[in-house]
Amino acid sequence: MAPDDDGTRQMKQKRPLHRQVARRYWIKWYCPRCTAAPGKDCTIADGTGTGDLRYVPHDERLQPILDQREARQRPAARSWRSAR
Repeated sequence: MAPDDDGTRQMKQKRPLHRQVARRYWIKWYCPRCTAAPGKDCTIADGTGTGDLRYVPHDERLQPILDQREARQRPAARSWRSAR
């Protein structure tokens, strides 16, 4: 990383997963961590059993969506022989 104007190095933080996936996409998925059905918000799954809703979904619910996006963006491997 290049130094900033004041000579310090700024750490580049990765955006949280819930900022990378819009609600309209993740709400369609089942949550494996808290067993929230599609169309339902995630609940706090810390063992309290209160059923309180989380402000953000679990990462386990979001990661498959990001993995699918990444797979679609990666070009398919082409054989050098099929390039005729």
